[in-house]
Amino acid sequence: MIDAVDRVSTHSIYPALVYAGKLYANKPILNATIADAITDRTNVGTSEIFAAIQGKDEISSNPFKVLLQNSPYVQYKEEDVSQPNIFAGLFLQYPNDKLKKLAFAIVKPADSNDVKMQKIASWVVKQIQYKSDEDNYGYEELWAAPTMTLAKKSGDCEDGAFLIHSLALNAGVPASRLRTYGGLVKAGVGAATGGHGWTAYQRETDNEWVVFDFSYYPNNLSASSRPLMSEDKRYIDDYFYMTLNEYVTTDYSNRVREPDAYDNTGNIKHNLWIGSLIDALI
Repeated sequence: MIDAVDRVSTHSIYPALVYAGKLYANKPILNATIADAITDRTNVGTSEIFAAIQGKDEISSNPFKVLLQNSPYVQYKEEDVSQPNIFAGLFLQYPNDKLKKLAFAIVKPADSNDVKMQKIASWVVKQIQYKSDEDNYGYEELWAAPTMTLAKKSGDCEDGAFLIHSLALNAGVPASRLRTYGGLVKAGVGAATGGHGWTAYQRETDNEWVVFDFSYYPNNLSASSRPLMSEDKRYIDDYFYMTLNEYVTTDYSNRVREPDAYDNTGNIKHNLWIGSLIDALI
């Protein structure tokens, strides 16, 4: 389950550590290097590693946000800004020979993208058992790569979403039509209201975004029969969404209600003292 975005425990620690090791291997921490700390963390905790990346004594932000904000390749703003998705290789596995072979065992090359999405989502719902990260991996929260989920034949909400997303990419569905969201939803079967991850697809019939949900609200509906994500009030708001090419934070916009909108007004209101005047005028 994806929870509030400002706690260290809320996102997959292990892949973030691996990525941190690649970027900051030689950065000093407690008379050692980050690479040493990641290899043997007996006396060094995860928080200390990410604090060292920031050049601070301690941190409160989750490790993904730390890496995004401190990466030498890209600098993120708090506002909804699209940037290259530096985590795509971890969680969206494309191209991948194993996933491509499986994808075309599920769909036919001649299928439309809408049909491919329905077939792939239905396969994942039927073949992958929902299981918490604690039960699967012994971590409170761990984002699993799709091949890990296939090996386990189980996973939680974002694991199923990444698998659907990756299978669709390997089946030839355009990357521009696929997103994995992390956000807030109403209560579903077997889960309380709170954080959730799901796949969204821009269907061909009308170019509207619809949801393919692995765990909260799974169904076998065709793409054309699904309710619009923008009108489905079970999905409340998003923290971020991820594509093959972008990682987009959505602190000041709601891309569930308006999937293709950019809340530039939110950026103005957040940064300028005239925010109260803008509120009165719009």
